[in-house]
Amino acid sequence: MRPRVNKAMFSGVLIRDPDLRKTSSGVPVCNATLAQPARMRVEGRWVDGEDILLDVTLWGERAEEFARVHHAGDSAYVEGRLRMDTWGSNGQTKTKLKLDVDEWQPISK
Repeated sequence: MRPRVNKAMFSGVLIRDPDLRKTSSGVPVCNATLAQPARMRVEGRWVDGEDILLDVTLWGERAEEFARVHHAGDSAYVEGRLRMDTWGSNGQTKTKLKLDVDEWQPISK
């Protein structure tokens, strides 16, 4: 059996202020979206592509600290585990790839 690794690293700019809430049991949870401009080489020139957006989730003290430190427009580096969020109704299922953050740090401007 091959080893399984679920580890992702991403840096980007927050597109809005982090959303800090508490679960019904009182655990802090913070959701945020990071954007990274996509650039590619086409015929020897750099061309802007569609931005890459990644929703991230932090839990506990890490969530509270992230929400306290970051605001829209700030840059951050995050590491964590990818997970697939699934929802739907009326027989329609939608999915979105998200990152559960284990480690993060602000990036100076």
